[in-house]
Amino acid sequence: MFKNVSYNKLTRFSWAGGILLFFLSWQFVFKKTIQLKSEVNSLLLESGKGAINETELKELELELITTENLLGAGSHSNTRQVLLSFVSGYCSSNNLLLRQIPGVSTQIENGFIIETNSFIVDGGFLGLLKLHYEIETKLKTGHLSSVEYRLNQNKEGGKKVLSGIFMLQNVKKKEI
Repeated sequence: MFKNVSYNKLTRFSWAGGILLFFLSWQFVFKKTIQLKSEVNSLLLESGKGAINETELKELELELITTENLLGAGSHSNTRQVLLSFVSGYCSSNNLLLRQIPGVSTQIENGFIIETNSFIVDGGFLGLLKLHYEIETKLKTGHLSSVEYRLNQNKEGGKKVLSGIFMLQNVKKKEI
């Protein structure tokens, strides 16, 4: 078929066919692919901005909740009374002995009032551990800052008793 065609015409047909093939492939394949890629990039950029704003918003909300918990916002006005009722109710239902509730230790630092409530409970290890868990999960009036377990000798019976010393801190903003 191309034996009778001169070399110049064959070259021109090849160039014309190549250019026609390029335009057809551009029109039906590459153009759509590039448009889709640019749309995907713009959507990713928009969703990326939205995700950053959403994550920033979630972080700020978490920070706000943490700060409110630290400042005692929404907490009870009398932390000591709430603590006493919670712990005494738990001790009476779980065969523990609420031995002592010393006074509240108060510190003022950088415009904040830090109240430390401590109490001593005697009983079995499992009961004290469950009390520890209940305070951390259910009591929302402060932060359980320290727990110390001690094995003490009972003065009356001479028998050893396990004691748990719990310290609960509540941070409030100092009112000016």
